[in-house]
Amino acid sequence: QALIVNLGDWYHANDQRNVTPRSGHQLDVDGRWFKVQRAGVRVFRSIIDMTLAKHERVEVVNIPGNHDPEAAGALALALGEFYARNKRVNIAFPADIYYRQFGNTLLGCAHGDKAPPSRLAMAMAVDQRKAWGETAYHWMMYGHIHKDKADTHGDVRVESFSTIADKDNHAFGGAWRSAQALNVITL
Repeated sequence: QALIVNLGDWYHANDQRNVTPRSGHQLDVDGRWFKVQRAGVRVFRSIIDMTLAKHERVEVVNIPGNHDPEAAGALALALGEFYARNKRVNIAFPADIYYRQFGNTLLGCAHGDKAPPSRLAMAMAVDQRKAWGETAYHWMMYGHIHKDKADTHGDVRVESFSTIADKDNHAFGGAWRSAQALNVITL
């Protein structure tokens, strides 16, 4: 069983205006918006298809990011329609926080722009009381800061991950130099 999680900002932008929806920060985006969307769907389909080659069942989660809240939903919709007849693939409804129990591990996923890591850890304990008590390991993943960082809050490992997006002019000018990455984690 595999879980593919997009922790948000898959597209880096939400639409052809190329600004963040809430704050209006200018974003660098290559190509026309339709081409950007199509490339994002194609890359995600490739990831799903490669995962299907190794796993019997695949669940896909697209967490809305602050850069692409509506585009994340459109991505989930496109993937859901493409894999609608494939009983091995489940495309989860986009949600701000997603939880999943894998054996002795409770996993939480959020973008991280709406709550700091300590609140995400507490939310997991409150939202998932039953699963919390049934599991020995608690892990919350987020992506908002676009870099690898890990900490613990109580017994919850709270970890952020790098993005696949290249640095835009804002990141370059602000001297943010995080690496690009996709991560594979085995539980």
